[in-house]
Amino acid sequence: MELKKNPKHKKLDLSQLDLFKRKRLGVRVGAGLLSLILLTGCGKDVTDHDKYDSGYVESGYEQMIDEEDEIVVPEHAPSETISIPSYFYVYQFDDDRVVKGDTYTYDDLAHVEECSVVIQEDGNYDYLNYMPNLKEISITDVTGEQKLASIDGKRFPAGIKIKILSPMGTGVFDQESYGFLRRIPSIDTLQVGNDSSEMNIDSTFLQSLKNVKNLKLGLGYDSNFHYQDLTYLDSLELLGRPYDIALYFSLDSLEELEKAGVHIQTENLELIQKTRQEIRNLYQSLSVPEDATDQEKLNAILTCVLSKLTYDPEVKDQLYGSGKVDSSLNESFYENGYLTAALEDPTQICGNYAALTYALCQEAGLSVFNMSSNNHAWNAVQVGDYYYYVDSTWLDGVTVNQPVTHSEQTADGLTITYDFIPQSAEEVFQEGNQEKISQLPWYMEDPTNFSQVENDKESHHASSIPSGLTLTAIPEDEKVQNEGGTSVDTENTEESIPDITNQKFKLEIDGKVFIIGGAALAGILSALGIGLLVHKKKEKKRLERLRRQREFDSMFSSSSTSSFGESNYGSSSFFDPPGFGR
Repeated sequence: MELKKNPKHKKLDLSQLDLFKRKRLGVRVGAGLLSLILLTGCGKDVTDHDKYDSGYVESGYEQMIDEEDEIVVPEHAPSETISIPSYFYVYQFDDDRVVKGDTYTYDDLAHVEECSVVIQEDGNYDYLNYMPNLKEISITDVTGEQKLASIDGKRFPAGIKIKILSPMGTGVFDQESYGFLRRIPSIDTLQVGNDSSEMNIDSTFLQSLKNVKNLKLGLGYDSNFHYQDLTYLDSLELLGRPYDIALYFSLDSLEELEKAGVHIQTENLELIQKTRQEIRNLYQSLSVPEDATDQEKLNAILTCVLSKLTYDPEVKDQLYGSGKVDSSLNESFYENGYLTAALEDPTQICGNYAALTYALCQEAGLSVFNMSSNNHAWNAVQVGDYYYYVDSTWLDGVTVNQPVTHSEQTADGLTITYDFIPQSAEEVFQEGNQEKISQLPWYMEDPTNFSQVENDKESHHASSIPSGLTLTAIPEDEKVQNEGGTSVDTENTEESIPDITNQKFKLEIDGKVFIIGGAALAGILSALGIGLLVHKKKEKKRLERLRRQREFDSMFSSSSTSSFGESNYGSSSFFDPPGFGR
């Protein structure tokens, strides 16, 4: 018979229950909004909100909610005092009390409504557990360490507003540092970063916070945000430069949010949409088959990037050189984000190369991260089961020895036949021979043991590994071999001359053919004054440009300062995030 529900019984929204109550009910709360309807007699009816991305369940966050240990918070008498170090600012109490110095009673803390705190290396922040009436809090993380692990979000009131900044660029927004957010009954507004204070974001953790109603998200080059699902929000405010926001939000994700009724706020949504349309058009112009492998997609993308972009060492020197710096160039290259110059300017530097590679990889459905050191930018791209380092900037500056048969006849009647000419990385990709492509340095490098050119410059020593990225040593049988016949143009010469000493060549004299070593041939040609290389007009033009670019200057170091206004959401001013050299 049909089981009827008793209309007098109430619907219980499990998303509003404390964690320990969920455990007692024996309900597994995961994907989205789960509701339990009590029925007459026995049985239960559980419905799952379908506004959820499966990545959350697969990542293990569902299991974390069930297995998370309870945080024990000691009880204290209201009159008991606690000494709180500097950089804790109370902006408002719910009464007229005034607190001086750094000593508070627990009763004082219970009446705090607005405050800010700066997370430092030697601080203890357990006092945040004693603010049950807190309405707004601003957290500034200058350490990147897990200092808030002992904070119990259940002790925060529902409807709180939280702002989290990382002005030093060291903050990581992840479960280990900010897991207490998941335990707060509901968060009216959560802000993570802003246009001058971006954070390394664990996207899966952020998008698991279904208790957030309104999200303000600051995005920059190093945020490495991956959109999964934010359709449960009431509003989404995107903070940052439009070309950086366009790195992370595709047309599909923006359309999904709009259809779900999420109110999107940003300064220039039209430019973001226009930029993503341009990225989509650019990828579609590559005519990559739908069933293409990850590596085939990557090859097509690199062909596009190398064809479209031109490295400009003069811009790098003017932006970050040791001499007079032209700050006005920042507007054209980076003020609107790292895709700015990649799409708008005639020349580019490494941040632009990496940004375009990133955006096209996302359009292709490849998992990709931005990587940066103190003076360079590149990407980590997943191909198959592993992440590889891919550096489109340095790929644009290499040549490989392309085997051909070429003959030259001297005025003395000697015919010299040699079997190579230099070929640029762009030409190798366009030709599509995977064996030749695999010879390219900086194409698919093992990130745990890569062969670094100019090692003393530490150009590829990542300043931090993006949250959510695990770099694994690649087995020898799965590595792309980068040995044999590679030559990088690093000298200030008109032409790049590859190492020929270990190669064999044919020397034809009066119809007789002699096989000689490369060293001997080099001596003969040097005596005869005959050039070894045959360059196309395009290659000569490119080498003229490349010969000036091989000094790798360190990026200028930036300092950061911060100041808070008279409220929790007071002003903060920091230097603009720097760009990168080559």
